[in-house]
Amino acid sequence: MAQNVRSRKKTTTSSCPKIKSIIRATAGALCALASLSASAGVVTIAAGETQTYSFNNFGYYQSYDKGTYPSMPEQFSFFIGGFSGTTPGTSVNVKVYEDSTAQAPLFSYNSTFSAAAPDFGVSQALSASQMALWTDLQGVIRISVDSGSLSFNFLNASTTFVSPVNPNFLVQYVTGDILLSTAAPMPISPPVDASDPQGGGTTSSGGSPTAVPEPGTAALLASALGLLAMTTRLRKHA
Repeated sequence: MAQNVRSRKKTTTSSCPKIKSIIRATAGALCALASLSASAGVVTIAAGETQTYSFNNFGYYQSYDKGTYPSMPEQFSFFIGGFSGTTPGTSVNVKVYEDSTAQAPLFSYNSTFSAAAPDFGVSQALSASQMALWTDLQGVIRISVDSGSLSFNFLNASTTFVSPVNPNFLVQYVTGDILLSTAAPMPISPPVDASDPQGGGTTSSGGSPTAVPEPGTAALLASALGLLAMTTRLRKHA
């Protein structure tokens, strides 16, 4: 069950079906990429142990026109790709930090893993009163095991926030595999302005940027498969 640690914040999720579908589709694409990605080697955390991951391998992924999706919230997500060595019933706590574990955690999540479903992912929508996470394209995730033993071989994260270049757009950034510090995936479509990778301003011809349509699950899954193929080829040549 998710627990918001920052006392002045309240975790909210939009009731708009269109926004929920965007969040579900985005999380689904990340899960697809995680579950199909080539193994980075297995990390095992035993009961009472903690692993902390600092990451800055974000890359631009997608833009959303706020005029088209006025209710779409800023949000972030992470995904842990569990491995078959995870002990059934393992209890895990994941804390999310802005820059360092010296700061108070922004969010804390608990989950109990089972042999049938060893993966753990969160897609967290933010309310208007909450600050977006990782807008400087770096962050920290701490994974602690309270009981049992957690094995995983993939970890990634994403953040979606108002573009600092054009506030009429939300921009989404996604990491590659944090365990490998691999480069972030390529976008599922070009930025709304080819001269501006953060999707703002006007086009080279002086017109307004073209809105990026809402991605469907099929498109996101196809993108994940394409990224898998690209990642596999790069690893073979590494």
